[in-house]
Amino acid sequence: MASVSASFCLLVTFLFCVRCQDLSYNLLEEQNKDTFIGDVKTDANLSIPTNDASDVTFSFIKTDNKYEDLFHINERQSSLYTAQKLDRETICPYQAVCILGLEVIAKGTKVSFYQKIKVSVHLIDVNDHSPTFSVSSISSDISEGALVGTSIHISDQGAEDQDYGILGVQTYRIEDPTGTSPFKVNFTKNVDGTTNVKLILIKSLNREDKSFYNLRIIAEDGGTPKKFGSIQVTITVTDINDNSPTFSQTMYNVTINEDHQVNSSFLNVSASDSDLGVNGEVFYELSPRQEKKNLELFDIDQNTGNLKVVASLIYESKEYYTIVVEAIDRGQQARKSQVNVYLHVNDVHNNPPQININLLSNADFAEISEDANLDTAVAHITVFDPDNGLNGIVECSSSSDVFKLQRFDVHEYKVVIKSPLNRETKPEHQVLVSCHDKGVQAMTSTAEFIVKVLDENDNKPKFTKDTYTVSIQENNKRGTALLKVSANDFDSGKNAELTYSMSSVARYEFHIDSLTGQISVLSILDRESTEKLTFTVFATDAGSPNLTGSAEVVVTVSDDNDKVPQFVEAHPVFSVPENYAAYTSIGIIQATDGDEGENKRLTFKLVPNHSVPFIVQPNGTIQTTEPLDRENISTFHFQIIVEDHGKVPKSNITDITVNVLDTNDNKPLFEFPNGNNNTVSISYQTQQHTVIATVATTDVDDDTNARVTYFFKEKTYSGMFQINSLSGRITIVRQLSVHEAGRYTITITAQDAGTPPMIAEQVINFVITTQELGGLTANDDTEDGRQYFLIVIAISCVTVVIAVVIILTICLIKRADRLRQKYLDSHKDDTDGDKDTQKKVSFSNTMNNFDQIPNGSVDSDDNGRLYPELTRNTLPIE
Repeated sequence: MASVSASFCLLVTFLFCVRCQDLSYNLLEEQNKDTFIGDVKTDANLSIPTNDASDVTFSFIKTDNKYEDLFHINERQSSLYTAQKLDRETICPYQAVCILGLEVIAKGTKVSFYQKIKVSVHLIDVNDHSPTFSVSSISSDISEGALVGTSIHISDQGAEDQDYGILGVQTYRIEDPTGTSPFKVNFTKNVDGTTNVKLILIKSLNREDKSFYNLRIIAEDGGTPKKFGSIQVTITVTDINDNSPTFSQTMYNVTINEDHQVNSSFLNVSASDSDLGVNGEVFYELSPRQEKKNLELFDIDQNTGNLKVVASLIYESKEYYTIVVEAIDRGQQARKSQVNVYLHVNDVHNNPPQININLLSNADFAEISEDANLDTAVAHITVFDPDNGLNGIVECSSSSDVFKLQRFDVHEYKVVIKSPLNRETKPEHQVLVSCHDKGVQAMTSTAEFIVKVLDENDNKPKFTKDTYTVSIQENNKRGTALLKVSANDFDSGKNAELTYSMSSVARYEFHIDSLTGQISVLSILDRESTEKLTFTVFATDAGSPNLTGSAEVVVTVSDDNDKVPQFVEAHPVFSVPENYAAYTSIGIIQATDGDEGENKRLTFKLVPNHSVPFIVQPNGTIQTTEPLDRENISTFHFQIIVEDHGKVPKSNITDITVNVLDTNDNKPLFEFPNGNNNTVSISYQTQQHTVIATVATTDVDDDTNARVTYFFKEKTYSGMFQINSLSGRITIVRQLSVHEAGRYTITITAQDAGTPPMIAEQVINFVITTQELGGLTANDDTEDGRQYFLIVIAISCVTVVIAVVIILTICLIKRADRLRQKYLDSHKDDTDGDKDTQKKVSFSNTMNNFDQIPNGSVDSDDNGRLYPELTRNTLPIE
């Protein structure tokens, strides 16, 4: 039994008729929700005239018993399942067989296929209830003089087990472990399935030995494993009521018309009880354990036993009723008996047809696709007329121009498409159905329902504009709303549910909300990088297959003054020759600005507080305000501002350098010789190639204009003196003789390298003396004198310091006298009688003036040197 309760047995019986196929399934009760029962389409062996079985849908036809709520069927697959856990005792109380009738319609969604299948589900009982007594304990009396075999009434109903048949209560027993009980259990089954339970006395009683008995009666069902119920019985030894009422007949048959007057009786039942007193007094009731409809339509007088109709039978469809009547005595332990009353109802009243419209959908209206073919069913109509004969023959029709009725069975029709549908033209239709019977006085009924035309995805979305144009200023904030696009779809439902998207070309710059079509900016736009962006937006419906419409979006990025003007050259350097006239243009400053319009138009100007001889025109042209003098200022540094014309101007500054170019406007200027120092004295013994003087000049011009070369204007003394054109050094060309002593005047020309060159001239005098180079002087700078001096130093280191000083002094004095005498003797013949006014000229590189030497005396310069031009570092030119 456990394996049976864990699974269910399925039996399919096929019954064929002209337009329907009947199925029968067995199903154990208490199965879980969504238990699979069967595949209606397969089990009914339907022949579907289409290659696509999904074009056929399955649905229940709603009936009065409403068993459809207990099941559900897969609309496409036709699989039948339980909708809840089914309890047989709740659905079919007190019924031997529980058959749940269903009617399934198989119809094409776009074709005219249409069939009805009757399905019977036999709900099989399982042992899911234990026997239960209505009370947990009872007490009873028995006379102590009772004979063996005397019965004690325990219960008129016995233990109640909601299971049916073999699974209900099968037997009773006394729980008597010792085996000494004087009673045994006896029971008899009633018509309604209850039992009369008795205790039978099997031994004589003696109240003096035992005045009461406590017994437990066990009720067992027939399940495997068995289930039990018990009741505690207390027996007091005394007399009991042991007779049940007896009906005058074992059953009653009666026939009445359907228009029988309400609250009037149609049958009297009677019963008698052989007991005395209250135990023999009988009253009547309808058994509560019967069909609920019986209790709604009928009632019985408790005292007289008269059965009466309490509700009209005219509109009831049943022709036969079985009514269970009980007779109960009024004993302390009441006993009852039951009898069946079989009632037949005659149809004598003409009722109007009852129209039941099944819309074949879960809504309050019928649905059909606008693409459905002609003769496709949209609704199922069942006509019920409780009358018989002509009064029960019904015909139906519809006045709709779009739909018509086709007879499906005797009292059944299907509503099919009569003409093509177009949801966009008319999405909803009102269908009126009229039915009348064939009676002499025909009765007519009407019903109407709504057919909603389901949309097919036959229209693609269309945007409100083919091209959307929008402008946004650059440097926007991320997430800024740009534009909301919108599209319309003339379809409905999911076919009109639109999802917006955009092409990938601008996926990094923009985002579109898939539901609203709102386009927002993802990135910060830069007009200088991209001035215009074009992309495509799409609107796609949710139909199957879906359709898509598109439009173009053109985004123009307007300029924001976000670019600082940039100079083409970071630090421009210009040059202008000196002495040019005022307002000479020396160059143009150039700058760029990535913006456009007024934001790009630039103006140049000097930075304030710069005092320079320049002006800057708005276009960046730099001009002088006065002639420039390079020798005064050779380089100018200042700053220029460039500024755009935006609402909030942006500017930049750069450093400007102007170099003043030199023009050859200055002559070389002699530093030596000059008007105050232009004489050089040398001894005739001066060595060949000795540098006797160096010409020094300055030129305040620059570069080549200041590059000076030298030459002697006269060539007269070219054999004696020579000047280096670059360094200005004057050297002795050859060895001089004493006969060439005298004054020589030469004009030195200094010429710069400018164009045209500038020339300056200066006279220099060379005095060649007859003085010998070996003469003693305070600052004898000859090489021999140095060697001799070193020797004297060495000797003086050996001798006493005082002796060295004395000897050195004597030697120097003698040397000076000798040289002086030699000089006077050599010039004695050349004098012209003026012996008292002899002159001697000396020259100093330090521009000291030459001094006269009167009467042969020695004049020295500030350093005590006799010939300052012949310094210790003077070497002959090789």
